[in-house]
Amino acid sequence: MKYKILVTDVDDTFLTDDHEITKENREAVMELQKSGVIFVLASGRPTEAITGIAKELELSKYGGFVAGYNGGEILEMSSGNMLEKKGLTRDELLEIYDKSKDIDLKYITYKDKFVLGKEKDKFVDEELKITNFEYLEFKDLQDVEFDSLVKCMLVGEPEIVLETRNKLEPLFEGRVALTISKPIFLEFINKNASKGNAVRTIAAKLGISLEEVAAIGDSYNDISMLEIAGFSGTVENGNNAAKETAMFISSSNNNSGLARFVEEMKKQ
Repeated sequence: MKYKILVTDVDDTFLTDDHEITKENREAVMELQKSGVIFVLASGRPTEAITGIAKELELSKYGGFVAGYNGGEILEMSSGNMLEKKGLTRDELLEIYDKSKDIDLKYITYKDKFVLGKEKDKFVDEELKITNFEYLEFKDLQDVEFDSLVKCMLVGEPEIVLETRNKLEPLFEGRVALTISKPIFLEFINKNASKGNAVRTIAAKLGISLEEVAAIGDSYNDISMLEIAGFSGTVENGNNAAKETAMFISSSNNNSGLARFVEEMKKQ
């Protein structure tokens, strides 16, 4: 096998729309791990919302990693060590919160296993469903005790998310990174956090070149890892940016797109 690391995005790539792992995807991952390939789950999700999947796939046994919060955190499953934690400062979180007050999107952030927000709607409910976290309401973010948090999000209608990214990105340039993980989620993360940088960190730790990395994802927040991988893919349901970047377009997330990608990996 030419590739020694396989990195996959989680939602809308590895998991079905019902947040399930297909039989074919599970078998493909287990076979690769048993052959010595390191498996990495890279997601915009909080790290704690991915570790259950990692345990189910026995990543600790086979030396796998979890990159949560779009690479803001990197967890080595075998040791339980957090290799990296890059968050936003309190001032940055409050500035984003302040700038979001006149935008028709809901502001949320994370603390422990809670999603913190001022007001709930169907888009906030979607994140609660994905993470399986509890919801904690605040009246004003100023009143919440924290020094730093890994990320925050503005959630809502896709066209407003895109419009808001284009409006706010120049204001935070060089200070905070903005990315869209799902069309309804605009994420604000540490300027040095990305899935691409997480892949670089993991590969360097293992002494593996980026040419020996395969990566698959479906959205804007996956581009940084698709651009640096030796072999890159997206799923049929991936957005245009992912399709333009990827070397291979697989079947959809509901039709075991990762397993098809693995088949193509083996041919390289």
